[in-house]
Amino acid sequence: MKALLRLLRLAREERRALVGAVLCRVLEGIFASLPLGIIVIALLPVLDPANAAPAWLRGPLPDLLSGPGAPLWALLFMLLAALLQGLAAYAAAELGYGAGYRLTARLRARLLEHLARLPLGTLRQRDTGDLTTVVMQDVTALEIVPGLLLPRVVAAMTLPALGVGAALAIAPFFGLLLAASLALATLVLLICQRGLRRTSEERSAATAELNVRLLEFVRGIAVVKAFGLASGRLGRLEEALAASRDSGRALTMRFVLPMIGVPAILALGTALLLVLVAVRLPGGELGAPEALLLVLVALRLFAPLVETVEFFAMLRQMEAALGRVETVLALRPMPHGEAEPAGSRIVFDDVSFGHGERAVLHGVSFAAEPGTITALVGETGAGKTTIARLLTREWDPQSGRISIGGVDLRDLSPETIAALIGVVSQSVVLFSLSVRENLRLARPDATEEAMWDALRRARCEDVVRHMPQALDTVLENAGAALSGGERQRLAIARLFLKDSPIIVLDEATASLDVENERQVQEALQELGRGRTVLVIAHRLWTVRDAAQVVVLGDGRILEQGSPAVLRDRPGPYRTLSEALNTAPGWRRIDPSSAPPPSLLKTAGTFG
Repeated sequence: MKALLRLLRLAREERRALVGAVLCRVLEGIFASLPLGIIVIALLPVLDPANAAPAWLRGPLPDLLSGPGAPLWALLFMLLAALLQGLAAYAAAELGYGAGYRLTARLRARLLEHLARLPLGTLRQRDTGDLTTVVMQDVTALEIVPGLLLPRVVAAMTLPALGVGAALAIAPFFGLLLAASLALATLVLLICQRGLRRTSEERSAATAELNVRLLEFVRGIAVVKAFGLASGRLGRLEEALAASRDSGRALTMRFVLPMIGVPAILALGTALLLVLVAVRLPGGELGAPEALLLVLVALRLFAPLVETVEFFAMLRQMEAALGRVETVLALRPMPHGEAEPAGSRIVFDDVSFGHGERAVLHGVSFAAEPGTITALVGETGAGKTTIARLLTREWDPQSGRISIGGVDLRDLSPETIAALIGVVSQSVVLFSLSVRENLRLARPDATEEAMWDALRRARCEDVVRHMPQALDTVLENAGAALSGGERQRLAIARLFLKDSPIIVLDEATASLDVENERQVQEALQELGRGRTVLVIAHRLWTVRDAAQVVVLGDGRILEQGSPAVLRDRPGPYRTLSEALNTAPGWRRIDPSSAPPPSLLKTAGTFG
């Protein structure tokens, strides 16, 4: 029941509909039981014509059902009860399932909005497949609660309690027998639920892990096929499949005990009641009306309780899914202020950062001036990407300060940081939308003229004009038919529309062919004019236009200065530059006659 209360807290907007669904389901059960009472009243003169009806069977309705035209009245009342039962069932379904669909729609929207507010550093700690499972499957598991589980569980517990209460009032001894059967069955159900909860959580975790591995497999299907792994060596996917199978089997075994035990206890109690009724009825210790009512109560009202065994198993699975949803909602966005920066000057002041016990940056200090290029160079793991991610506030530094325009990043809102910084990386994200809609992600109010201008400046105008419907062409499969260079140029066009004063470049041309690299480089040079540009350099020639180069090693700044200054003094930058110029197969070139930089593939690269 705690899980239901937790769910109700998430479903505040649907509480009235949920209460209405429960009441309608209880009324449905009551109306479904009315024919039993009508049968008792109608059969009483036949079963016991010598005795007067007991006090609880006297009134206008019993008089109608025992007088002239009794069969017709009984039929009419039974038809009316069936009609009311149908209306109550319809209302319960309409209210309950409607509340379920609205709940899941709101909950998914809430989850997505919450994920959008979380820093990327937090999201990187969760697998994409795991988050997808939470948003889709786990929320779907909650969908059936308002329409199916909650009303039926409440009705299944209420109706037997009402029946037992009536039995206690009419025949206390037999009522106590029914109450004891009900209490014992409920105790067995609750005991079994303890183990079922843990097994349901394990099943939910196994399902989430399987979804993660399946997504991983589908994404890497080309590698799987290339290395011939599809026939049996799938590693973690096979382990996830086995875990899913074993958890499903364990859940089934946990489910079997209450499925057998609860009906057996209720059946035993019913059988004992029937035997005692058969013994006491002939001797007059029990009247015919009471005996008939007790038999009908035992046979009819315990059936809903048997159904709750399956519902309780579903509730446990729902509880596990709810726990995973609550875990995601419990992730907290970083606290922030609402200050406005004065310019786009970037300052890292004695910044240190690490993941857990592993230190990544140690006392990093540098400034990137507006209108200039600052290049970060160093081996793989030196901390270049970490600096870029700290600048976009994926994480906060553990010590030191990062500021833009004189304002600490922690005093800027996520929306302000997003507006200030544009990122170009090797990995381009496009959506299966039209070109127009992909561009308007950067500026929703962009005019068609502005979009064509951005495409022209990104060297992508001709590509889009030759598409079947130009700006309205839908990029199927997230633009999979486009070349890497075309995807990059579309992404750069978005940044022209966004017009951010700060640009972060993560070697956007590293995997492109010569012609595409030339066009992307030209677009990036135009994009960077007048802006604060931070370049993560993996190849040495890309820093030739930088105002300053920051050389990193093991998370520390080894040296910094202009490329010319660093080449003229001993240090890591000069060492690498000399190694590049003297590498076999390379020769020094007069800068005035040098070909485009895109043709100068270096022999020495950074990680």
